[in-house]
Amino acid sequence: MKTAILVDGGFYRRRAYAAYGDRTPTERADDLFEHIDGLRTCDNAFRPVLNVS
Repeated sequence: MKTAILVDGGFYRRRAYAAYGDRTPTERADDLFEHIDGLRTCDNAFRPVLNVS
């Protein structure tokens, strides 16, 4: 099943800067794609967010 993920760019940029410091836009995009790819391989990626047991 295909899933679309919407990312609030402004929020992401502020949080990523606070967490990881100054990086180039290309590095930021690569980090985001790696994170999303990691969510696809995790069986229960959304359980903590949705509070589902």
